Amino acid sequence: MGGKKIWDVCVIFVGCLLIGVAFNAFFDRFGMAPGGLSGLFVIINHVLHIKLWISNLAFNIPLYIAAYKTLSKEECLKTLCGILSCSLAFKLTAFLSVVETVENPWIACLVGGVLLGVGTGIIFLVRGSTGGTGLLAMILKKYIKRFSIPKIMGVADGGIVLLSAVSSGKLITAVYSAVALGIVVVISDQIIALPNRHREQEGENT
Repeated sequence: MGGKKIWDVCVIFVGCLLIGVAFNAFFDRFGMAPGGLSGLFVIINHVLHIKLWISNLAFNIPLYIAAYKTLSKEECLKTLCGILSCSLAFKLTAFLSVVETVENPWIACLVGGVLLGVGTGIIFLVRGSTGGTGLLAMILKKYIKRFSIPKIMGVADGGIVLLSAVSSGKLITAVYSAVALGIVVVISDQIIALPNRHREQEGENT
């Protein structure tokens, strides 16, 4: 494995750790579901008490099988790495769900959104994926080139946010989830755009 591939794997794992912290330390305790299958896993955990890492593996297997024929070999390998890393990260950070981190749901929403946005952004920066709606967005990106991956995810994730309101019976939970989702989309979109900005600055300096 070359140095670039090792670096990409490390970035994916770090991104997954940030995602694990965001969900176990901030989102799960308040029942927030800021989109994505991970948001759906929060709902499942609250209703059926199934751990996030178990749901992550179970739900992403069909998507990965579908993506295997749609994406390139490199993308498939990185996606498999992301799915396994994310499940491991969910398990490693599971203890945070019982640790008192914050009492204010708005702080949890903001901090969790930033962590999830950074984690998702750096994973996509190396063309990786953690599966779920992220994997779906990578597939759709091949056909809808005018929209960025985070924006495609934002549309798909909206349905999960609405589901959080239905499952919890509290409209405010959906508001928290929607705000967190917005933060994730903005931050991850900015991170993905960093290479283009760097090239533009280099072009201006030459």
